[in-house]
Amino acid sequence: MYAVCVMLPSTHLDPGVVVAKCHPTPGILDIGRIPGGTDELTANVAADLRTAGFVSEERPDILAWKRRKLPLDVGNGVDASFRQDAASKELAERAGAEGERVLSAAGLTVVTAAEDGERRGALLRRREDVPAAGGSTWQSLQRGSGDSEIDYLAGEVVLLGRLHGIPTPASEAIVAATRQLAATRGPARSLDAASVLVELDTGK
Repeated sequence: MYAVCVMLPSTHLDPGVVVAKCHPTPGILDIGRIPGGTDELTANVAADLRTAGFVSEERPDILAWKRRKLPLDVGNGVDASFRQDAASKELAERAGAEGERVLSAAGLTVVTAAEDGERRGALLRRREDVPAAGGSTWQSLQRGSGDSEIDYLAGEVVLLGRLHGIPTPASEAIVAATRQLAATRGPARSLDAASVLVELDTGK
């Protein structure tokens, strides 16, 4: 089995239209084998991706790179569901910290945030000719699809927390809120994160 660590900022709101948000490098697509290693296929795919304009390297520890994205992507539900303010930022930070704790408790290999930052570097430069837009979960709500990827982001943190006895209240709140908005096709970024923080702090 093969896996790719995808760093590809893009927007998909209309059928058949995908807009790359970065230029001149549209994305970073590193590849490796599962559970580990590289081979002739990973070398060929990485080479083809570079020919297509992406940045791509073979990674014998590709899962460690993919796992680093989880504490970051757990905030996708906050970006999608809550008004963007200081409270939503704090909620995302709490959920990200939960992500770090559950990965540690699970004993899973994860590259450091510093390694991830060095890999991204200044490669992904945002285009100025396209309007700012939210992440992939926000896009799902905007499209009114009735579903989202939240169970595989914040929901994965919740699952790992349950398996290893780590409380994940912020992630659970994000999952519940995003599921509800998706199911009812409610407007993106319409919820109040401050009220969620109060509930988390008071245990109500």
